[in-house]
Order: sequence, then structure tokens, then C-alpha cells
Amino acid sequence: MIIVEDGTNIPNSNSYVTVIELDNFAALRGYTLPASTPDKEVLLVKGADYTESFRSNYQGKKTFSNQSLQFPRTGVYVDCYPVGGETIPQDLKNAQLQAAIEVSISGGDIQPNTSKNIKKEKVDVIEVEYQDGNGSLYAPTFPKVDTYLEPLFKQGGGLLVEPIR
Repeated sequence: MIIVEDGTNIPNSNSYVTVIELDNFAALRGYTLPASTPDKEVLLVKGADYTESFRSNYQGKKTFSNQSLQFPRTGVYVDCYPVGGETIPQDLKNAQLQAAIEVSISGGDIQPNTSKNIKKEKVDVIEVEYQDGNGSLYAPTFPKVDTYLEPLFKQGGGLLVEPIR
């Protein structure tokens, strides 16, 4: 079940958006999603998991010490303007929505295990054999999601610091 964080520190929240918002976002962009609400909720949770994985990249700090998700945050600027400490930025919502669509397109998870899985290990005269095809040195990228997230990152946001003269 989706529990939407609205900026007021909703306990156990796991999404920034609703299934209705996902339906509207996808329809406007021509994407087809699964028909069932539970399937869409899974997409949203995986999309939130993806956006949450960037926690060390986000500007500012959590507004509430006990909040479930990374937002709301204080000290965040987008396009040189402060984002309120009890606000969920639209860029973040769009990133989660796009990530959910990417999950749907990929048919699975967009956070694959990028380490090789050990199939066989021998201790004496050390020998290690890895599973074929289960590991990759590179994680996939999602430029559309990244475009939405970039303004929220420490190097993004366009925080303008004026020199003191």
C-alpha cells in the first residue's frame, strides 16, 4: 500500500506521489502501464527506492530527524529559489514517476546487483568462479530521471552566492 509523504512527516511513507498521479504522468507521455493498482504501487515503490538511493547527493538535510524518506529537506534551492522545508519538490515527484515508468519498461528492477555473484570458491590455492550474466560492472542509467533529479543535487539547484563587497 502506498503511503504518500506530503511534507508533514507522514509515518512509514514510501512514495511522494499517488497512483492517480502516475496514471496522469504516464498518459501525458504516451506510456502504457499495468492495469491493476497493486502493480502500479509496486512501480511507485521501486521508483521511490531509486530516488532514495541518491541520498548523499541531495542538498540540505532532512527536515525531521525521524522521517521515512529523504524529503522534505531544509537548505534546498532550485533555480536559485529556496524550497520550503515542508515541501516535496515537483522535480522529485517527476523523478519518481519517471523512475516508475522505467521500472515498467524494464520489466523488473532498475537497481541491479552490479557485483558478480560467486558461484564457486576454493580456499587452498585460491580459486573463485563467478556466475555468468548475473553481474555487470556498470549500472544502467536513466537520463530522463536524472534530468529531474539534477536540480536537487548539491552541485545543481543553482544556489546563487553573491560576493560581499
